[in-house]
Amino acid sequence: MANRIALMPLYSDYYNIAKRVVDELTEQLGSEEAAYQEIFTNKDALGTPPTTPLALTRQSVANEFLTLYMALGGFNSFGALNWPGYFGGANVPGGKAPYRPME
Repeated sequence: MANRIALMPLYSDYYNIAKRVVDELTEQLGSEEAAYQEIFTNKDALGTPPTTPLALTRQSVANEFLTLYMALGGFNSFGALNWPGYFGGANVPGGKAPYRPME
């Protein structure tokens, strides 16, 4: 977060807005899990440029955290064998296909 803010100070506002969005959704929906589900699944948050706090949160904060999580090994949490990074080698017959938990 510090890196993002250093590169683009506007991200400080994005993170404050995201906290407010999560807090408001948690209050409305009854749980933090439901709030995050709403952020990641609400189709109205996909419009570009983002015109609502929810859309801004999804596009400028949540999607970036998800991308970072996956790049740093998130594939492992899904049981993938070749997880440290986006590409782990060629997808060739007889070999271990990248990011597939089943052969």
